[in-house]
Amino acid sequence: MASGCVGSALNCLPEDILVEVFFYLPVRDLLRISRVSKKWRRLISDKRLWKDVDLTPYKMNSKTLWHLLRRYFSSSLRSLKVRGCLHSVKKQEVLTEAWLSELGKRCSGISHLHITEMDLRTLSCRCLPTSLTRLEIAHSEISVNWFSEATKPGKCSAPKLTSLILRNVPAFSDHHLQNLSPRHPLKTLVLSGTYRVTDKGIEALATSCKEIVHLKLHRCQISDSALHFVGRHLKQLHSLNLTNIPALTDAGLTCLASLKKLESLNLKYCCQLSAGGITFVCKQLPSLKYLNLDGIALEEHTLQNIRHSLSSCTVSNSFPDMDAVPKP
Repeated sequence: MASGCVGSALNCLPEDILVEVFFYLPVRDLLRISRVSKKWRRLISDKRLWKDVDLTPYKMNSKTLWHLLRRYFSSSLRSLKVRGCLHSVKKQEVLTEAWLSELGKRCSGISHLHITEMDLRTLSCRCLPTSLTRLEIAHSEISVNWFSEATKPGKCSAPKLTSLILRNVPAFSDHHLQNLSPRHPLKTLVLSGTYRVTDKGIEALATSCKEIVHLKLHRCQISDSALHFVGRHLKQLHSLNLTNIPALTDAGLTCLASLKKLESLNLKYCCQLSAGGITFVCKQLPSLKYLNLDGIALEEHTLQNIRHSLSSCTVSNSFPDMDAVPKP
């Protein structure tokens, strides 16, 4: 009875207000309430409800994705987050070349695609909608030729990405960076848990993608040599995150002194750095506003000296319990 009263009360609201209420519902609930009435089924199809779609709470299958694409997705779609079933017992192909091709045709305005827990080894970036500017891939598998296919001649062209975020994509390596660099006008690059990336890959990246503004390298197998290429070529950097790079020393850090536009520097868990080396380099960075030294054991008086030397910069230095420290 109570639910019926609620439904009647909602039906009394203007349609625009109802759509605003539906906007806060997750996709699964939207599909469920579309069965309430013909009016609600019509309202659920409103383009305003399908601009930024997050499907990551659900393990999707190909059939459901095709239904959503044909019934609800349109040119108003701007961002899509989708989760597969890579780690489930019953593995199945979720994203296909045909589905991605149709997505590009129906949703010409899509600019952001987030893919997680997917097996993408049968695909390449040429399958993606050409309107994409931001691509996120997490906990997924990709082929060796995922990016190299973008440079081959043919009817299909790959999107020109300005933001690429990779988290725990174990197959990603120097080979991908070498093929990625000449093709994409990158401004933001995040490589987290990509342990196959070495100094060689960073060299290829730095020499080809000189307009990068935001760079994060987390748990990559790089050394001081990589920072030499970063400092020499990536002069437009505003933020640099070097979290948990165990091989980084003061010698590599000195290479960053030429990054005069750098505003944020994250050295979390880079435990071989000395207080003197950190202070020396940061004093050469006139735009530096934030310095993260979390996980680096510093005496209180040493930390105070760093903060005094960098008076216009906020310095963070928390040291969590050892159980919380990420493994190299």
